[in-house]
Amino acid sequence: MDQRVMMEVECPHCFAKGQMQAPPPGAVIIGPCPRCSGMVVIFCGRALALDKDTMLDGTNEDKQTHLMSVLGEFLEERVQQIVGMISSVTDEDLQQLIDQEVIDQTDVMGTDDDIESPEPGLISDDEMSKFLDYELPGIDDHASFRENFG
Repeated sequence: MDQRVMMEVECPHCFAKGQMQAPPPGAVIIGPCPRCSGMVVIFCGRALALDKDTMLDGTNEDKQTHLMSVLGEFLEERVQQIVGMISSVTDEDLQQLIDQEVIDQTDVMGTDDDIESPEPGLISDDEMSKFLDYELPGIDDHASFRENFG
C-alpha cells in the first residue's frame, strides 16, 4: 500500500504549480524550480524564493545569512498568525473545551514529555535547534547535504 503524501507547491519566481512528495516535518529542501530554475527552499509546506546567485556563488556566510533571512521572515509571519489566534481565545472558550473533555490539563499546560510533534506546518524548538546547529552549517558539504536533505 502506497502511503506517500503528496503536497502542492508553487514556485515563488514563476508561479508554476506542481506536486511533490511531502518531506518529513521540519525538513528543509533547497533546489531549483524545474520550470524556471529559480532557487527555492521548501519549508513547512511552502516554497520560498531564494537568490540564486547568493546560493550558488556566495560565501558560506552569505548563504547562511540569506537562508536565515528568508526562513526568519517566513517564521515571523507564522508566529504573528499564531499569536493572533491565541489572542482571540477567551477563558470561556478554553473552559468550554475543558468541559467537553476535548483537552485535559496536560494539553492545556503542556509538558515536554507529552509533546509528540507540533501541529502540521509548525516546527518545534528542538527541530529549529537541530537545523541551525547541524543541518544548516553542512549545507555546502555535498555528503552532509545528501545525508540531511536527501
